[in-house]
Parts: sequence; structure tokens; C-alpha cells
Amino acid sequence: MVMLKCQVCGYIINERKLKDVCPACGSKREVFELYEEKISNKRLKLLEAHIHPLFVHFPVAITLIILILSILQFFIASNLRNAILNTIYILCLLLPIFVLMTILFGILDGKTRLKAITPLLKQKIILGSVFLILSIIILVLAIISLEVLLLLILFLSVVCFICGGLLSKIGGTLICIIKP
Repeated sequence: MVMLKCQVCGYIINERKLKDVCPACGSKREVFELYEEKISNKRLKLLEAHIHPLFVHFPVAITLIILILSILQFFIASNLRNAILNTIYILCLLLPIFVLMTILFGILDGKTRLKAITPLLKQKIILGSVFLILSIIILVLAIISLEVLLLLILFLSVVCFICGGLLSKIGGTLICIIKP
């Protein structure tokens, strides 16, 4: 299988699938050059599994749902309010688990991709640790008294959501890097 790389944007594609232009940036076929992987098959298979990018979305989505439901419960009739509070409670239980899994898969992905803990990867580990600590605090608050501490949980969820956004921004700069 012959792989080609766009010299303009770095997009890699199977030669048979390439049409007249690069599907990523629209450059003409002539700007493509032969591409050869410079990493082991084991590393390549691990990276192609996209475990970390897949898990990254769960904590951010859970945080967003906690935010939305926390606000929504103020405007809902009391019979639905209990269902919403129960859902928030379950999400508060799940959040630290998914954050921890994402951190672990992120470290594995980063070390596989970069072969070391780089300064940007350190920033991600620190931010991810803050996210994890906040998610554990949210869990503890939910266990103590979800209804009484809901505004604090709402606030911490906003901070978690911001952490998730910052982690995504840093991760976006690292996603295409694979150190040979």
C-alpha cells in the first residue's frame, strides 16, 4: 500500500484514494509526495486506536450535561426535578472515573506519540490533574448534599468545562505529532 503526504498541510492518504485534490486543504495532487512511516508497527497500531482522543470527549460532555441539568432543574416542575437531580448525581459519580481514564490514556498516548513527557504534555498532565481534583470535589459535594450544594457544583462544573477546553486546545497542537 503506497501512502502519500500533502506537502502543504501534511495530510496522509492511500494513493488509490487520492483524487485530483487533497481532501483536507484542496491542494492539487501534484503537491503530494511519497510517505513512509518512521515508527514501529506496535506504536502505529496503538496510535491508530485513537483511545485518548475518543475518551477526551466523555469528561467534557459529562461536565456540560451537569451544567445544563443544574441550570434546568431551577425551571422544572418538582416531579421532574428529582429525576434531574438523580441524573446529576449519577453523572457526578461517573465524572472522576472518566477524567482519570482520560488522563491515563493521555499519558500513554503522549509517551507513545512523543516518546517522552514534553513541556506541553506536562501542561496537559497538570491541567488534567486539576480537572480530576475538581471532579472528585464535585463527587464529594454531590454525596454530602446534592440539593444544598448544587450551586457550588454548578460553579465547579464551569471551571471543569474551562479546563476541558484548555486541554483540548493544547491537545489539538499535539495530535499530528509523532516522533520517530
